[in-house]
Amino acid sequence: KNSNYAGCASGESIVGLGDSFRDLYQYQKITAQTGASCVAWLWNFEMGLGKTASVLLALSLRKAKRILIVCPAMARRTWEDEIKKWWEGHPPIQVVKNGNEAQKIFEPIVIISYGLLQKLGKRDGYDAVIFDEIHYLQNPDARRSIEARKFLSENPQAWKAGLTGTLITNEPTSAYNIF
Repeated sequence: KNSNYAGCASGESIVGLGDSFRDLYQYQKITAQTGASCVAWLWNFEMGLGKTASVLLALSLRKAKRILIVCPAMARRTWEDEIKKWWEGHPPIQVVKNGNEAQKIFEPIVIISYGLLQKLGKRDGYDAVIFDEIHYLQNPDARRSIEARKFLSENPQAWKAGLTGTLITNEPTSAYNIF
């Protein structure tokens, strides 16, 4: 066990984190602790079981400073709300709504849709990348999958996390590109 994460699984308060993380269930804390200690982690909880809060705890544990969150367009505002709810003292957030904004990245936490990822201006120097609804990347030939791989190759040092409640939508081979 990495001692930096001690206290997480037991439900004790973690230095530098808000009390709201204490409200997480034990499985969320353990998953966050384990995921934070790995190079990459996949959250495959069903809807409503706390993937977002758990990954935010993992980001906090990792002390991530530059974070890119890629999600469906309709989830961008939800991510912003969840960060504000769970992560006390979080770095500033930029929600990218269009291609022009994607060219002008100035905040440490960037929330962008899959469709705008290819327009992202500042593409390197991220220490964490989150792919929400990662099953969107199951087709290796799709433009968003190609763009995601390209972005990851430009940020090889970044911690990677994928979130989904529907990992394998059609057949087992559809999960190949995700891993």
